[in-house]
Amino acid sequence: MNNQPTKVNAEPSLFKRLSIPLCGISVGAAVAFVLIVWLTGIARKAIGGSVLAGIAAALLFLAAVVGSTLLISLFVSKKMANRYTAISSLVKGIESGNLPTAGSTPSDPDDASIYEDLGAISSRLSTLGSENAELRSNYDRLSSKVGGLSFNLLTAKSSPAMVRRIMDTISRLAAEGKSEEIVRLSSNAQTILESALADNTQRLPLANELALIKTYLELNEQLTGMDIIYRLSIMCNIVGTETIPQLILPVVANFVEYAERHTALGKYEISVEVSTAHDKLVLTIRDNGNGISKENLEVIRRELESDEFTDTSDTISLSNINRRIALHYGSQYGLKINSSRLGTIVRLYLPEQMENSVQ
Repeated sequence: MNNQPTKVNAEPSLFKRLSIPLCGISVGAAVAFVLIVWLTGIARKAIGGSVLAGIAAALLFLAAVVGSTLLISLFVSKKMANRYTAISSLVKGIESGNLPTAGSTPSDPDDASIYEDLGAISSRLSTLGSENAELRSNYDRLSSKVGGLSFNLLTAKSSPAMVRRIMDTISRLAAEGKSEEIVRLSSNAQTILESALADNTQRLPLANELALIKTYLELNEQLTGMDIIYRLSIMCNIVGTETIPQLILPVVANFVEYAERHTALGKYEISVEVSTAHDKLVLTIRDNGNGISKENLEVIRRELESDEFTDTSDTISLSNINRRIALHYGSQYGLKINSSRLGTIVRLYLPEQMENSVQ
């Protein structure tokens, strides 16, 4: 890239630019003086050389000088105005991106150097515009690759976490010799494992994702004995609606894990509601637990707002889900959380027609 500054020719001297108008004024004044002398002689002969003749001569001289000066000034002003208009139009065209064509010639030869300099600037701007467009294209391609890599990393980390939770429990039951319980839960475990190990870049029907929740809760009850009441409400048509996997189930898994540690209620309830609002599909997951502390809630919200990616974080955390939604569907979609002593609510905001919304 050539970074040499554009050479701009020096402007002509002030004397050179005013020489023609000054010569014109001088010639006009001389002509006017000769004319006045001639007219004065005629006037003095006509009126006998009286005082009135002198006054008439002075008035005639003044009128001649003023008239000639005005005529010359008007001529010069019109010429300069035309030059200014032409140059101003050229500069404004360059500012607005309408670069002049090669070989543009000025109406006044004195403006040739100005047109030459503006042409050089125009050529440089055109080159910079092309280079900027190329850089922008490369940046967009790089951003797309980085976004895709981040999505794949986040998704790849969520699958082993789900598998690990199941396998740890199965290993514990096997160590305790509870083979019959392992056989009973094998069917549900197989369904969850197949979902966790599936291609996470392939979209699946939303109905299938919702069905996995019930399977997961049944599996969790078989593994832990925790009886969870599950309610599902579908308030809109989801036929044909598809989504990326591992969005809803990890939220439910987080609810269950937190409830196992912090909820002392006899009956723990989780409800999932599917609805639409403002051209968005809203998936609302809520429970009747004792809520999240204010401090922990602030930490979670800060993680949701952060774009940092750390491989030491919870692999199926809410921030993981939020980032995958934003990377796949756009930054206007994502996850929000609220919590109180009456329970916790997590809402996933997705495109209403998700099968046509891949970025």
